[in-house]
Amino acid sequence: MCHLTRCNEMTEPTPKYRWRHTWEDEPDDFTGFDGAVVVGRIFKDTTTPNAKDKWRWAGGHAPWVQKMVMPHNGCCETARLAAKAAEDHYEAMKKAHGLD
Repeated sequence: MCHLTRCNEMTEPTPKYRWRHTWEDEPDDFTGFDGAVVVGRIFKDTTTPNAKDKWRWAGGHAPWVQKMVMPHNGCCETARLAAKAAEDHYEAMKKAHGLD
């Protein structure tokens, strides 16, 4: 079971999109999908001194993107919060492109 499904649903947001392991041999690295479109990626940072053990998120790159909404990456305390940040960025990108 991945980190995205282990969190307490009462205190952590439930992912809106489908998240799966980016690579089978990396247990703390996930990519989110809206159908075939990449919503974003999250992974646990194990090396950056000021972000060690935090979850990094990065926005995806949908084929319809013509302008970027900022910020397009960041850090969160949990996998679920990072997934929500990536999903929120994706939703903002859709809105900026008239796709909401």
